[in-house]
Amino acid sequence: MCAGMPPIVTNKCGTAEFVAKISKKLIASPEVEDIVEKFYWLNEDQKRKKRLGLLCKKEATKFTRERSIEDFRKAFKEIT
Repeated sequence: MCAGMPPIVTNKCGTAEFVAKISKKLIASPEVEDIVEKFYWLNEDQKRKKRLGLLCKKEATKFTRERSIEDFRKAFKEIT
């Protein structure tokens, strides 16, 4: 996402909730046919792909090393 490439992810992975903020159409079921369909959908309109890529890049900037450390510390405190 930080490279500006919209990812196709399955609804069985943790990143699906982040990708859904960009577009729910980027989320596929684990079935090969659905994943292929999503790739075709993404690549059939280059303007849409570019727009989604810019949104991905913007969203990815929120995930800094510092924020990851802070989030981990908060989560760890909650369980200890």
